[in-house]
Amino acid sequence: MKKTLAAASAAALLAGACATPVHHAPAANAQAAVSQRALHSASHWNSLARDVAQRLSARLAPQTALFVNQHADASAFDRAFSTQLITALLEAGHPVLRTPAGALRVGVDTQVKPGVDATGSLEIIVSTSVTDNSRFIARETGVFRADAADEALYLAAPQARTKSFQVVGGE
Repeated sequence: MKKTLAAASAAALLAGACATPVHHAPAANAQAAVSQRALHSASHWNSLARDVAQRLSARLAPQTALFVNQHADASAFDRAFSTQLITALLEAGHPVLRTPAGALRVGVDTQVKPGVDATGSLEIIVSTSVTDNSRFIARETGVFRADAADEALYLAAPQARTKSFQVVGGE
């Protein structure tokens, strides 16, 4: 009886081992839910600008002159965030110049992507950089959540398509 029980146990163990899949690569795990700050109003944008200014200022020498790049085709968010950032940098004690000569440049880059959940949200990636002519001095990047209905606020204005051609002839 003991031999039969031992043989049956060994057979079951062997069969179980054969049925267990062997994975040589690490298994992908679903990412845990991450809490993201929401960008639902201009006051949220202002709070973000103050936070970014504080973090950048901590990495710069006191009284470092700055120039904030502002583009004509910027999104509504980029325009508002840039002006709020200027205010926050001034409040942090940095002279902010109207022209880039003699100043470090501050640039804002915004990327929009669909959210990972099924709620119809967007993820807004905001990177703010301080640079000189050849290198990055400081950089802050954050990922935020916004409603898909507000997508137009984060997209740059479309470029007007133009075509030039030469007219030949005349009197």
